[in-house]
Parts: sequence; C-alpha cells; structure tokens
Amino acid sequence: MYYYYYYYSDVKISFNFKEKGEYTIAGQDKVTIETLSSFLYDLNLLNDLLVLSTIEDYENYNFSQFFYYRKGRPLKREHKLYLHSINHNSPLSLEVIIPLAASAAGIPWLIFQSVQKIQNWNLEKRKLKAETEKAEFDAKEKRIKVQNEQLDLEERLIKRDALDTWNNILKRISKKPFIADNIEITFLNRDKEEEK
Repeated sequence: MYYYYYYYSDVKISFNFKEKGEYTIAGQDKVTIETLSSFLYDLNLLNDLLVLSTIEDYENYNFSQFFYYRKGRPLKREHKLYLHSINHNSPLSLEVIIPLAASAAGIPWLIFQSVQKIQNWNLEKRKLKAETEKAEFDAKEKRIKVQNEQLDLEERLIKRDALDTWNNILKRISKKPFIADNIEITFLNRDKEEEK
C-alpha cells in the first residue's frame, strides 16, 4: 500500500542536474534551447498526467494521443506546474511550484515517486530518503486519514489507462542530457509567502 500525503500549502520542488554528454563551446557548457524546452515540456507532461489521473475533477478525461497536444490537457489553473526559478548555468537547477490544490491531492509525492523510476537519474538515495522522511514527519500533523482502498500509483494509472503514457514520459525524460542528482521538496508557508 502506498500513502499519499495531503498538504495545506504550496510545495516547491527543487531539481539539481548534472549534464551528460558534450555541450561545450569555448570551454563553457552549452545546452540548446530546443533540448531545454523539450525537457521542461516533458516535466510538465509528467505533472499533467499525474493530475489528470489522480484528481477526481478529471475522472472523465480519456488519455489519447491528444494528451501530448498543448490544448489536449484541460487542467485548471490551480493544478498546473509553475516555474519558481531556473539557473541555466552548469549544472542546471530548476525550482517549480505546485499550488495548494494540486499539493493537497498528493501530486508532489507522486512526482517524487515517478522520478525515482527514471533509470539514469542517480539520485543520492540516502539523502533523498532522509529528506523524504523529514518531509513526511513535518506533514504528519497536516495529513488527513488515508482510505484503505487507495491504490498505488501504477494501479491508479492502469485504472485510468494512463500507464503507457506515464512510462513514455519517463523514457522521454531519461533521454534528455539532464541527470538529476538531487531533489528537494519544500513546504511553503503561505503566510510568509504573502508577506513578500
């Protein structure tokens, strides 16, 4: 059984990447805009697939080839992935925000579970496990009761006929020249964010 954690705040996910392959010009690392935009698109597809397959608002959505089209994923604004910051210098780092509505549905945890399946992302397992345990501990008070009938991620994807699409997205991400070596999940305090 697999437990989803429900959060009462926006969530920031930070990715740090090592670049594979040769992308150097005059001694400086370079990545084409096409490669970077394609990677960001695939990361966005992963979020969209998880939202469409797990949040009840989208239970009538049918996965098809149209999923990959820009207008093929009818997500509400509060379920979309937002860019917080990007450092394009080597190594690439990326921070995204998952709004409250999506984080309340456990989307950060599902993204975390998904990226663990990407074969060439050699994440620091012990560090990642410790950070996850800390995040789970921090969220314990905010967790609502989990129903006994909850299915693990892959079972949910099978039920929604989305497993092949999910595996395809993970393959696409794994073929990009970016290899995540660290992922952090941070719970944003809404009161502090609103003060800024």
